[in-house]
Amino acid sequence: MDGGRSEDALRSKPASGQARVPFRCHKMAGCTATPSPLKSGFVGRSVAYMPNHADLDKEKYNQLRQEDDIMPGKFLINCLYGSDDLEKATVSMIIAGASAAKEDETAVFMTGEAVRMGTKGGVDGLGVENYPAMAELFNSYLRNKGQLWVCPACANARGINADDLVEGAEIAGAARSIAFLNAGAQLLA
Repeated sequence: MDGGRSEDALRSKPASGQARVPFRCHKMAGCTATPSPLKSGFVGRSVAYMPNHADLDKEKYNQLRQEDDIMPGKFLINCLYGSDDLEKATVSMIIAGASAAKEDETAVFMTGEAVRMGTKGGVDGLGVENYPAMAELFNSYLRNKGQLWVCPACANARGINADDLVEGAEIAGAARSIAFLNAGAQLLA
């Protein structure tokens, strides 16, 4: 239950004319973000409508958070794809970058072919038309103190070791990811 509403009520789209259940940041004074529906409709205990903060700069966003005493979140992004599906890999890194830029504690757990992107030179030349280049996304993410966790089993299967990784990436497995989730992180992507 959340605010007296059942989880089923929170998952469903409100009937015409009914107020939407706001995501927590809509409680922030001065927030003008427009809610937009999630494709999945429900993420963890979050409600079915998330704000679009594309027009809200980092400084203003953090000021609003401080004024309303809202703590930064913790997010884990599971990046399953690399060069085998660059569009999905790019979207994962866009999500991760947005979270890290907002000073949320963010970790990307790289599995499968994604582990190659965590290696030195692993994102060089990678990109999808009409999206930011992967190198740009990685550099921005790491500059904003995002964490890159490379799956040890996936790295081992590809002959990748800790010396092959970019600065800021580390070999960290499922136990680390599960502990992060148990400490309150939400799983995205």
